Amino acid sequence: MLFGTLVGAIIVLAALIFMWKPPKKINGLYGYRTPSSMKNQKTWDIANSYAPKAMLVAGLITLATGLVLDLTAKEETAVLWTCVVMTIALIGSIVATERHLKKRL
Repeated sequence: MLFGTLVGAIIVLAALIFMWKPPKKINGLYGYRTPSSMKNQKTWDIANSYAPKAMLVAGLITLATGLVLDLTAKEETAVLWTCVVMTIALIGSIVATERHLKKRL
């Protein structure tokens, strides 16, 4: 099973979709939605132009790690460590986006 590879690919695909079709207006369904990003239209636009790039990096890290683990580790180990790496990478993308948002305001 190529769990890590699949998870990384899904994150990369989602990031590319957000880059291709970013949300135009503040909404509660689609886009980078945090209290700071939803403050006003300016913060929304800044956050939703930066977040997909950070998410793409997180997805590529997860994809690369998952691929290596899928090919070299036992399935249970690969799944566990892919989830750990994915969580850290996605939290990192949120932190990076929030820092970027603070710098721009």
